[in-house]
Amino acid sequence: MNNTKEEMIKCICDHIRSMEDGTVSTFSKIVAAVCGDNDSEMDLFDMYHEVRDRLEYEIDFDSGEYTDSIVGLPYNIPFIIRKKSSK
Repeated sequence: MNNTKEEMIKCICDHIRSMEDGTVSTFSKIVAAVCGDNDSEMDLFDMYHEVRDRLEYEIDFDSGEYTDSIVGLPYNIPFIIRKKSSK
């Protein structure tokens, strides 16, 4: 995928929105599914935070199992997608 960073972030957000509530994944797996495995040119750390900021009011990325743990880079930590209900 030879798109701009902004286009990739939009595609990643759309993909996450389409995932079922309760799905377990990692950000790096989602990026690989959407953008392919060529992440060597991507700043996953920056993209991870940008996507989470954009979806803040729609999705809760539940990684509570790993709270207070040192397990690695944030984009490799598994989370459960919890869709927030609109009120």
